[in-house]
Amino acid sequence: MHTATAQQSFTLQDGNRNAKIECLTQHPNGYLLLGTVSGIHAFSGTGFTKYSADTSIGTSHVTAIAALPNGKVWAGFSNGALAEVQQGSYRQLVFEEGKFNQAVTSIKADAQGRIWCGTAGEGVYCYDKKKWYNINTADGLSDDYVYDLLLVKDAVLAATDGGVNLIRFTKGKKQIQAVGTRQGLADNITTHLAIAIDGRIVAGHQDNGYSILQLQPQGLRVLERSNRWTAGAVTGVQWLGNAFLVATADSGLLQLQPTAATFLPSGFQRNTGSIAHLLVDKDEHIWTAQQNNVQLHLDAHVRKMFDLPSADIQHLHAIHAAANGAIWYASHNQVIVVQQGQSKRYRIPTSGEASTITSLYLDAANVLWIGTMGNGIWLLDMATGNMQPLPDNNDLRNASVLSISGYKNDIWVSSLEGALHGSMQWAGDAQLPVYKLDMVGNIQSIGTNYIYDILQDSKGNVWFATDGKGVTMLSNGEYKHFTEKEGLNNDVVYTLAEDSKGRIWMNVMNGGLHFIEHNKVYAFNTSNGLSSDAVSLLKADEAGNIVAVTAEGIDLIDTRTMVVQHWGKAQGLPAINTDLNAIATYGHSSVLIAAGTALYSVSTTALHPPKTYFERITLFLNDIDSNSHNRFSSDENNFGFHFNAVDFTHAADMQFQYMLEGLSNKWMTTKDHYVNFPKLPPGNYVFRVRASVNGSFGLSPVAVYQFYIAKPLWQRWWFIVLASGLLAGLLWWLIRYREKQQQHVQQLQQAHLQSQLATLKSQVSPHFFFNSLNTLMALIEDDRKKQALDYTAHLSDFFRKIVQFRNEDTIPLRSELALVADYVFIQQQRFGNALQLDLSGDEAAINAAKIAPLTLQLLIENAIKHNSLTVANPLRIHIAVSTDWITVSNNLLPKIAAEKGEGMGLQNIEHRYQLLTGKHIDIIHSTTHFTVSVPIPR
Repeated sequence: MHTATAQQSFTLQDGNRNAKIECLTQHPNGYLLLGTVSGIHAFSGTGFTKYSADTSIGTSHVTAIAALPNGKVWAGFSNGALAEVQQGSYRQLVFEEGKFNQAVTSIKADAQGRIWCGTAGEGVYCYDKKKWYNINTADGLSDDYVYDLLLVKDAVLAATDGGVNLIRFTKGKKQIQAVGTRQGLADNITTHLAIAIDGRIVAGHQDNGYSILQLQPQGLRVLERSNRWTAGAVTGVQWLGNAFLVATADSGLLQLQPTAATFLPSGFQRNTGSIAHLLVDKDEHIWTAQQNNVQLHLDAHVRKMFDLPSADIQHLHAIHAAANGAIWYASHNQVIVVQQGQSKRYRIPTSGEASTITSLYLDAANVLWIGTMGNGIWLLDMATGNMQPLPDNNDLRNASVLSISGYKNDIWVSSLEGALHGSMQWAGDAQLPVYKLDMVGNIQSIGTNYIYDILQDSKGNVWFATDGKGVTMLSNGEYKHFTEKEGLNNDVVYTLAEDSKGRIWMNVMNGGLHFIEHNKVYAFNTSNGLSSDAVSLLKADEAGNIVAVTAEGIDLIDTRTMVVQHWGKAQGLPAINTDLNAIATYGHSSVLIAAGTALYSVSTTALHPPKTYFERITLFLNDIDSNSHNRFSSDENNFGFHFNAVDFTHAADMQFQYMLEGLSNKWMTTKDHYVNFPKLPPGNYVFRVRASVNGSFGLSPVAVYQFYIAKPLWQRWWFIVLASGLLAGLLWWLIRYREKQQQHVQQLQQAHLQSQLATLKSQVSPHFFFNSLNTLMALIEDDRKKQALDYTAHLSDFFRKIVQFRNEDTIPLRSELALVADYVFIQQQRFGNALQLDLSGDEAAINAAKIAPLTLQLLIENAIKHNSLTVANPLRIHIAVSTDWITVSNNLLPKIAAEKGEGMGLQNIEHRYQLLTGKHIDIIHSTTHFTVSVPIPR
């Protein structure tokens, strides 16, 4: 078998230095650490980073490197030194006993926290309670040259030049059992060790291949060994899935199936050079190292099982797998079984037109059920190879079967004619059971006879996936329907599966996935991380994880965490066969699919969201120790966060979400690996960052850095209290001083204003008064009684208004105009038509305007005083009102002898309006007109 894609090779360049890779391991954060002849390098999938070295280590080669259970990473060197690897650097560890004298070849840590080191000539060392203990040939070790160490239960296995050694070291007591060729090993020179999930151990040798051992109560025992080995030296051994991967010097990677105890070609690209190291990481990616190249075999989750004959590819409609590892697939009218590299074909013996096989199911009696399109069901007895149609079932003799499934002794058949249920009944000593099938339900109960799939769940409920009527559940004799009304995106449902929590999953036409839990429908689609809503196939493994085949490839859903992992064209996966039954559960944690020209196994184990880690944290671009430095002064407030996460399969799809609590509680999404926060204010902060390759971040591990920025001195509570007291005292004094000053100024202004207004209000010309009396006397003498009475009334109103307005700063313009009307009436008794007055302006503006009392009267009086009035050349006075100004304009008729005056009228008006409005009046003296504009007080 092999992965879905060819290997990818990454070349390590270290300037002009030789960067040959000697060893590699995976850091707990997910990236690789490579030990080379020029130091330690990290590889995250997108590039290499060289770590800085402690000068005391010198130019020694890195010969061993290991991630320990406590999260630390140790490295061993060719000069016998040990170093602790930290982020971006490594430093030599100093022990009381000093360093070893020979190169370190292997490093392991057991459950008790002890560190074990193999050496190239000094045997094995154990570091326990801050003290090193040496185990060598003097203690019974078969040879002091140790290549590899392996932890097994309460012991350690050492691969040496003299075979495999079982070491127990308890309370200072050393117990050693040596196993070599005399005990059945294929070769004494043992270079690598690995252990299978069932406890069997494979030992790789220098010359003669491998040996398989088992730790039994009486000690190590050799179970079997290789024969006629021609692949060269074994350079690495790792357990993967259900087989050992073996790296060799001459034949690249091989696969060892322990059940068959034979080597089969792994299908990986054969390597002509020597593989220096082999690693299977936590996500089951396979890594090999050659010279200064590291190869990634993408992706170990999707592995080719075997190529399909070209005649079978186009007609493959169904796949099934048995518990013994046998794989069945149907092509046209034939069933092919593949087991241990051998295949055998069975043909349906029909006399008429050949039947297309649509579905396969192996029941508890080891009988293969074969569903066809138009020719019912056939049974294949695996013990005898006999094939016959399902007997005594007229309902199915010419039926078109869409799927066959079962649970224990129950058989379920879905067809275009409806659903059938059958059971196996044993009679006497019969080799095979008697099968009896009956129709289940009808159109009224299920909703339709067109049923794609039937599932009997772990609770005994039976589910029917229908074409256009959604999903129907049969429970305790009652039918319950789930359609678009209950939350499905589409009522065409293709396949059904049950996960580990008892939820029923289904794929609907172009509507993604749904699952039903506690009789409620939930959608699961692209917003949850699914690669596409067009899902054609669906299957659950024995652990309850879901594999969905979409338009974009394969999506694997870990139903415990709802994390989705995807494989598609980017990982080199060919086009997938989307026939309804072209998918099958394989073993405990795999699913079989057909893609391109081959059959593939999709592993459903080791799903991990990307783990985010900090590469660097900087303060003003300088690195800080995030483990110990988290309190800062107020001016230390410019932080940069460099972060990363590893997903070797989907490195291009990696994106991050970050949040700085204390500044914002909102997650921000980015594809960048760096974010900067300048000028942070004082306070407590928590920076969080997480990663995802499918946009679903909910279950991704979060990297956290918490820090505190102190307040400056002037923001401390005691400083604020002291400063507040001083400031309060100063403010109180200033307020009191300002209040006194304002009171004084206001008193002066009030007195001055009242004085000015009183003076102005009293300045009505005495000449006007005397002239008015003379006019009145003339009217009386001429016996014009009515005119005299009107004149007296206007004169009385005029003086009454002056008295009325004497205490007002401003009056309505309408009131001033009424006073002016009285005044002009009085003057016209003197001058007749030689004095003319008119008014213009918007009525609303006139009604809203205010004016200082006697302003217009004084301006009109001033115009009469300084001009010559005749009927032939009358004095025309015009009053214009706008929104902000009142303008009084008159034509110039200068007297022959200009009348003397003190100019107090205009000066007083100017002073009054400065006090009232803060503005100057506007005076324009042209050759023909004299104009005065006053601002309207607000």
